[in-house]
Amino acid sequence: MSFNQEKVQQEVVRFQKEIDEEVKGLQAIQKEMQGYGQSRQKLVEQETESSLVKTQFDKLESDAKVYKLVGNILVNQSHDESNQTIQKRLDYIKNELQRIEGLIKEGENKALQKREKIQKIQETYYRFMQAQQQAMQEAVKKAQEGDTSQLSPEQLQVLQQQMAQMQLNNINQQQQQKK
Repeated sequence: MSFNQEKVQQEVVRFQKEIDEEVKGLQAIQKEMQGYGQSRQKLVEQETESSLVKTQFDKLESDAKVYKLVGNILVNQSHDESNQTIQKRLDYIKNELQRIEGLIKEGENKALQKREKIQKIQETYYRFMQAQQQAMQEAVKKAQEGDTSQLSPEQLQVLQQQMAQMQLNNINQQQQQKK
């Protein structure tokens, strides 16, 4: 494999764009998941409140007077009608909780897929950089052995600098993967 500085730069830019795109997608999923979590929390609170109302309501006798607040007015409501309203509200909340749980599960799966894709891109980038580093080392070795027919002293110096930079990039990449 021969070393080509322009190709390396293009590939590094391509890898970075690809990773950035996937990270943005992951962040969007995480933001969406945060909204689902907030919705879930509100629904759990509503379910708890409605369950308490249902528990208290079940303790009432069937002929007890029940009032419903409509605007600023208390309106008499039948026991059965009130019981049905409470039960419908609980059913609705439970269905919404199930729907939100499904969305959360789906979001978790999407986030996992994004993380795996990011990791694969990083691994591919790491392998590419290792191959480029090896090609650079071979070019430097040939130049040091006296085969400078294809390299000027300036090119050799640039090659050595680039090899040092690639080693730093590889170290940084390894540290990021450990996080």
